Amino acid sequence: MWQEKPVEGYLEIIIYKLKFFALKKGYNMKIINSKGSIWRKWDLHLHSTASDGKCTPEELVDESVAKGIKVIALTDHHTVNNIDKIKRLGKEKGLGVIAGIEFRTEYGQKSVHMIGLFPDKFESTILDEVALNDLVLAPLGLSKTEIIRAARSTGKTFRDDSAAYKEGLLQVQVDFKKAANLIHKYGGLVSVHAGSKANSFEEEMKHEGPGPKNVSDLADSLGTVKEELLREYIDICEVRNSKEAPFYQDNFNKPAIAASDAHNKSEIARNYVWIKANFV
Repeated sequence: MWQEKPVEGYLEIIIYKLKFFALKKGYNMKIINSKGSIWRKWDLHLHSTASDGKCTPEELVDESVAKGIKVIALTDHHTVNNIDKIKRLGKEKGLGVIAGIEFRTEYGQKSVHMIGLFPDKFESTILDEVALNDLVLAPLGLSKTEIIRAARSTGKTFRDDSAAYKEGLLQVQVDFKKAANLIHKYGGLVSVHAGSKANSFEEEMKHEGPGPKNVSDLADSLGTVKEELLREYIDICEVRNSKEAPFYQDNFNKPAIAASDAHNKSEIARNYVWIKANFV
């Protein structure tokens, strides 16, 4: 729970805090309120061995702590298999851990990626691995059986179901709006790859401009569908370039963040966001 602003539910508080963000690269941090909570480094996009990451939960926690990160989000592709363990390890080391899931969606040439960030508890339900599997992944058709089927449908040969499952995690797709609605239903926030970041909705859903190449300006790249997603479904925009952040704040009142998208130890905290909040 983040405490400072008296509103119900920690997600509203995150939204409030993220409006006062500062990116690591090329963006000057401005302190809005010097009292109360302090600025801390958060990395809200990391992968583990549960999907395509190389780090164990222990390695993610130890490296994040060593690099001065105070809060992380574990956001493996279509699975929450390491969530309970990494939360326990983080608590022992004084590191806040948010449960997350990264989804591949139906939009785009390859796929627009979105992330669900979830509170520890929604109403009377503890959102642990079992609950997130039952309440979020299963309704989206992301059972282990379906994921293995998706991998085998590619025609590839796998040594066993475990190998097929790992491949399937990177093959399945979900309906963007259905997934976003489920994330919000259980108190979560929707973060989307934006700007020039790989698998962003600008990169994946480009339209042809008047010239010979696709338009490159963020404002010109928007279309009706993307504007609807920004206004109705997306809470946070994860960008690669700090210069892209003001566009989402100024035009859509959406906080923009930087995150490492780490798949190995050396990538942890290569990008992060400053957030003024207490994680207790």
